[in-house]
Amino acid sequence: MHRSLTVVVAVMLLTGAGRASGQAPAPAGAAADLPLVVRAGAAAGPLQVTLFCDIEVEACQRLVVVFRRVVETYPEQVGVTFRHRAAEGHKQSPLAYRSALAAARQGKGWEMLDMVCANPDRLTDAGLRSMAAQLQIDVDRFVSDIEAADVAQVLEDDAKEAETLKVASVPAVLLNGTRVPDTSTFDAIDTAIRAAIK
Repeated sequence: MHRSLTVVVAVMLLTGAGRASGQAPAPAGAAADLPLVVRAGAAAGPLQVTLFCDIEVEACQRLVVVFRRVVETYPEQVGVTFRHRAAEGHKQSPLAYRSALAAARQGKGWEMLDMVCANPDRLTDAGLRSMAAQLQIDVDRFVSDIEAADVAQVLEDDAKEAETLKVASVPAVLLNGTRVPDTSTFDAIDTAIRAAIK
């Protein structure tokens, strides 16, 4: 469930993660044919952000909210992809990330990400199932997908990519592959996006 430090943004759920990612919720029992990625915004937009974060890190939790605003501001231009990189000793982050990936299978990955970041005290099996129910997705399928081999593989792939990109700490945001130096506020990120648009 790890996808930390590096932003490929395809992120914000304007009114729902499924809508933000351009994915319609999959009907119950449908094949897992949606991309296994937590993404919002314009997937084919000219500006792609990759966000490497640890769900248990407060700065990362804030960035998820910030990027919702970014996607709302630049709905046709910016896409955000969440990648996981957990800090040593953070036991709940991988599970929370896996839950977002499992929800992505039903078109609500970013919505789940938004919810787990807003409720860091509920990152337990019971808490995550409750959040899935709130998102009105198939909870049994959700629980099964959390343990799926390809979900575990995404975590491994994120960790390898973070290492390749030398992402040593989170949050880390990459805009079209270039590290954004200041991610502390919406204004700082907005400045970087405006510069890239010119």
